[in-house]
Amino acid sequence: MLFESWGHKWREYFGPFVGRGVEWLERRLVSWPRVLIVPSNFVGERVRRVRGDVRVVPFGLRPEEYLQYRCLGKVFDVAIVFRQVPYKGVLESSTATS
Repeated sequence: MLFESWGHKWREYFGPFVGRGVEWLERRLVSWPRVLIVPSNFVGERVRRVRGDVRVVPFGLRPEEYLQYRCLGKVFDVAIVFRQVPYKGVLESSTATS
């Protein structure tokens, strides 16, 4: 699964020389797998500049969808996967699960 695709923006981040190398590496990595899954249409559009066969599988699953597939005997599971930085609501998510 590919979460982001920066393309030529790598040059702004790392500078023109290193950025061009990272951009080349990203293109190679995107071309390599048999199936490429991305979490949004936005990322999908960027990756389709390199290859056409991209599958978009959005993040998130509504509780009612999850509950029909959960293991018997479980009440509910919570999984939080993200970079733990303050602007993503780390404190709010941890208090919601306790």
